[in-house]
Amino acid sequence: MPRRAFLKGVGLVGVAATLRLSFGAVDAAARSSATTVTVSGTSYRVDGSGFVYVSRDGGETWQVHVNLGPMYSVQSIRKERGTASIDVAYSAHRFGLVLGADQRSWRTA
Repeated sequence: MPRRAFLKGVGLVGVAATLRLSFGAVDAAARSSATTVTVSGTSYRVDGSGFVYVSRDGGETWQVHVNLGPMYSVQSIRKERGTASIDVAYSAHRFGLVLGADQRSWRTA
C-alpha cells in the first residue's frame, strides 16, 4: 500500500472514531439529563442541549423558553427557593443561572 493511501486511511479512521465518540457522549448526556420542574404552575424542561423549554399546559405542549446556543449545554434543572435554577456547561467550565422574577430572563446565580 502506498504511504499516501495509508496515511489518508488512518486519518479518516481517526476522524470517524472521534466524531462517533463525541456525538455518542452528547446523545447519552442529553438522554440521561432530561428533567422537568414546575414553578408557579409553569413547567420548565432541559434535555442536555442549549435549550430550556417551557409548558404552561401541564406538559402537553412545549415551547423554547431560551436557546443558549450550540456552545452551551444545560446539564440540569431544579427548583430552588421557589424558582428554577439551571446548571450550564461551557467547554470545561460550569456555572449556574436562576430564573428571573419576570419568569422570562435568566441571571447568574
